[in-house]
Amino acid sequence: MKKDSLAVLRLPERTRGELEHFVRQLEDICQRNLLCVALYGSPVKGSCAAGSSELPVLVVVERLESGDMRALLPPMDQARRAALVRPLVLTARELRRSTDVMPLELLEARQHYELLVGEDLLQTIFISDEHLRLACEREAKRLVLRLRQLFLTQSGLRPALAETVSSNYGLFLRLLSLAIELGTMESPSDSEALLSAAERALGLGRDTLLELGRLRSDSTIDRAEVLRLFETFHSAAVRLADYLDRLES
Repeated sequence: MKKDSLAVLRLPERTRGELEHFVRQLEDICQRNLLCVALYGSPVKGSCAAGSSELPVLVVVERLESGDMRALLPPMDQARRAALVRPLVLTARELRRSTDVMPLELLEARQHYELLVGEDLLQTIFISDEHLRLACEREAKRLVLRLRQLFLTQSGLRPALAETVSSNYGLFLRLLSLAIELGTMESPSDSEALLSAAERALGLGRDTLLELGRLRSDSTIDRAEVLRLFETFHSAAVRLADYLDRLES
């Protein structure tokens, strides 16, 4: 394991220990078949709740046959129970050839990761703008359909509406940021830049986006206001999906 690779991350000491143990087990079991292990996503960005969020771990091997998978079961199960490790196990060939079907997750991995063992394979993958656009459009339209379905079936349930906006707001912001980057070649560096870029590119008012964030922190909002914010979120998601659709090359 690379020295101090986990020390720079804000992980609980117990979690770091379990993760280090998991990596050592992978090295012992896989030997030369193990090419790369990397922690990625929220734990590396520092945006996960300490000790309560999953730890996405990319494991890349040369081959993955039935016997290899059986051998991996015990350490994978132990790591999942002890440290909420969520492994993504791919062969090197699958990693190279999966950027078209899972560009969002692989982009997240490539942008925010800490290499724990092996080769830095994430820097070798190529994700095309069109594959990324299609994935963003698909997720945006799925979000629209989820919101619409919930509104039509549970519009009277304030907690359900508030929870749905709150739990999907992060996804919306990520898709919005990627859409702006794809459409304008402008990469928002922080939330303030994202708000300004969204207003210019999609016509989404900054006050609208700030309002939606209220549902994540204010549990006292009454039903009428929750309903209004939910409708606002649905309209913003529709506009985002349409923007991504119009970017088609």
